[in-house]
Amino acid sequence: MANKDPYEDALARVKRKKEFYGNFFSWIFTSLFLLVLNLLTSPGFLWALFPFVGWGIGVAFHGFDVFGYPGVGRDWEEREIEKEMRRSNRRKLPSGKSEGGLELPELQKREDRPYNEEDLV
Repeated sequence: MANKDPYEDALARVKRKKEFYGNFFSWIFTSLFLLVLNLLTSPGFLWALFPFVGWGIGVAFHGFDVFGYPGVGRDWEEREIEKEMRRSNRRKLPSGKSEGGLELPELQKREDRPYNEEDLV
């Protein structure tokens, strides 16, 4: 789906949506037909649930493929990037400097001796 022409890209998306709707309505009507057939022939055992659930899982995955997963669509990554940028901008100081480290004087190395000067002779 990495066509450079926006028209071709849109055409491919519309085709995929059309195929999904065909699959979805076929699933609905076939499931209803099988349910009615099941209730007329053997109402004690609902065998129509097996193709209903199996094909339904396939339809759900087809829908996720066409429309994306809930909450994670085409614009999800861009929204997350903008949210992270806003979060990092809130951490900046009013002067425009970001929160780095504190400016402290350089530490001087102490000469720790294992003895006390007063103990020497």
